Amino acid sequence: MPRGRVVFGELSRLLGSQAWFGGAAVSLADLMVAPHFDFFAKTPEWQELTADHANLVDWLARMEARPSLKATTWEKVAAMAAAGK
Repeated sequence: MPRGRVVFGELSRLLGSQAWFGGAAVSLADLMVAPHFDFFAKTPEWQELTADHANLVDWLARMEARPSLKATTWEKVAAMAAAGK
């Protein structure tokens, strides 16, 4: 958790008040971080790690609203794997 706090603090600082890590538009940085945050959001540590970083919570909500992320949920990936795709 100590290192996690450092990482979340730095990501929060880098995002600042921007909508996306790259500025005005979604960037590769957003696409790379999103799956990790999606995973962390399902852990008990998420609340503690984001307690002082509301901008990261808001950013994840924006990412989760994107059609590309909706199409790649864990449930959909598992269903594709089960179907042999």
